[in-house]
Amino acid sequence: MEQKTVRLHPFSGAAGVELDITCTICRQSCLLQVAFRLHGDLQAVAIPASAESPARRHRLWEKTCLECFISAEASHAYWEFNLSPAGHWNVYRFDDYRQGMREEKAVRKLTPDIRRSPDLLCLECMIDLGGLGLDRQPLVMGVAAVLRSSDGRNTYWAAVHPGSSPDFHRREAFVLKAAP
Repeated sequence: MEQKTVRLHPFSGAAGVELDITCTICRQSCLLQVAFRLHGDLQAVAIPASAESPARRHRLWEKTCLECFISAEASHAYWEFNLSPAGHWNVYRFDDYRQGMREEKAVRKLTPDIRRSPDLLCLECMIDLGGLGLDRQPLVMGVAAVLRSSDGRNTYWAAVHPGSSPDFHRREAFVLKAAP
């Protein structure tokens, strides 16, 4: 079992959002646990209410959304996991950098575990790597967050920001590694 934690940092323009954001990944056999922790002034963030019936939804990244990007180390293809604090989710597969985007049908359901308090939001999700053919592959991963501020602006957080604009899809942002 391999566990790694990274701290997410805002891209410029996140003034007024005072948060400590970490993401821990833990790989155990064919399962990958992804756990985000947001601590601090959550009143500054537009966090959606818990959905009665969480479901697959498109365009979650336009509002508050936690994201994980996963690729086999030796491949250009990758998956983008979008997780909303409301419980909604989606998974997209890409053939290469921002190319060939399509909804990943092999993932039929994700059930994020979400816990909230006034100054803490924890979201954990288990990902079955076997259904994606990644269970025996060394992985590289990126983790990120889009946070909608209470005044309607989006801020962008990641372990690293390798370009001149926020872009979570860049391979240089996939800084986490996990052996099979």
